[in-house]
Amino acid sequence: GLVVPWLAAGGVLLAACLWGYGSFLFQRLLRAPGGPSAAGMNLFKNTTALVVFLCVWAIVGGELGSDRGNLAGLLWSGVLGFALGDTFFIAALPRCGVQATSMVAQINVPLSALLAWVALGEKLSAWALVSMGLVLLGVVLVIRDPVAREHQSSNGRTPKAFWQGVILAILCACVLASGNVLGHSSFAGIG
Repeated sequence: GLVVPWLAAGGVLLAACLWGYGSFLFQRLLRAPGGPSAAGMNLFKNTTALVVFLCVWAIVGGELGSDRGNLAGLLWSGVLGFALGDTFFIAALPRCGVQATSMVAQINVPLSALLAWVALGEKLSAWALVSMGLVLLGVVLVIRDPVAREHQSSNGRTPKAFWQGVILAILCACVLASGNVLGHSSFAGIG
């Protein structure tokens, strides 16, 4: 009984580590002279992900379902999340760094909960509100950290570029939250 939760927790931690390392690599590539654009890099990432998803689907199987409303919701959620949200995230990386970009983008979780509360009538507990406040406090502490901003300026980034990156990461969070809520009902019953 305990093996499955530990495997799931290990998978989550591995995914977070890989996403962090990938973000670091994206930042380095974007800062390199003559490097790719954020949109080009995201297109490459999404094309690679599509190939992997199709291979896994061919091996494991699965169904999308036949409801066109669900498919449209999944499509729009993917366009918002994978195409637009990830492009904003990748564009923020060279401007404000992996640490600030990753933290600011995490406000998508409280934003998703708030949007679900407004749009879907989901309930918010007191603990959820406290947790949202802690996430926002953590984001404020990270973007106000003089060491992180000093590190960015020592790498040739101006304070203006840092704040541009923060705005791009906020846009990423807003788009991801919108995609989560838009695709919410479409995810039901799909493996």
